[in-house]
Amino acid sequence: MTIRIDGTNTAANPGITGTDTDTGLQFGTDEIQLVTGGTNRATVESNGNFTIEDGNLVVAAGHGIDFSDTADSSGTMASELLDDYEEGSWSPVGNIDLAGAVSSRYIKIGRFVTVTSRITFPSSSSGTAVNISGLPFGVDDDLSNSAMANAVGETSYTATDRPVACVENSDVIRFRIAGSTSMTYSNLSGHNIRFSVSYFSST
Repeated sequence: MTIRIDGTNTAANPGITGTDTDTGLQFGTDEIQLVTGGTNRATVESNGNFTIEDGNLVVAAGHGIDFSDTADSSGTMASELLDDYEEGSWSPVGNIDLAGAVSSRYIKIGRFVTVTSRITFPSSSSGTAVNISGLPFGVDDDLSNSAMANAVGETSYTATDRPVACVENSDVIRFRIAGSTSMTYSNLSGHNIRFSVSYFSST
């Protein structure tokens, strides 16, 4: 490839280019700009900042942002690599057919996952404990019991036992009474439950 140092130092014709005259390096006051296709994509500033002007920073799978140079907390640090971010929808699945679920969303930052949903439970007299599967990511088996969260009953839910959602290391969500007894389909018969659960994923 031929390198020319004869451009006009504009985005259309950077100061240093190859055979593609609108792709190369453009030099400003105490800064260098990376230009492709006649557009400034990134800038290295005099203060050391690297600014992406147009486009996304794409990190290869298995890699991320390494914070190992930052001060550690007083806890036991396991990792300082932020290697994942994702958001989307998920589909709750009951061990007995659900009447429906709406607005089921999730967000994952590193290994920390938060799921939300509103589930309509069918009319049922079943004493079967409610198990909701379909979580977007498997639960870390190091969870000795569960990760707690919040839930609220809607649609004429008048029982004094308020549901509390928790995620078990068997990859299911359960609703519990006072954090202990699992709620059954008869407890939640015909009601809507809105909840949010946060947990650590296995990956």
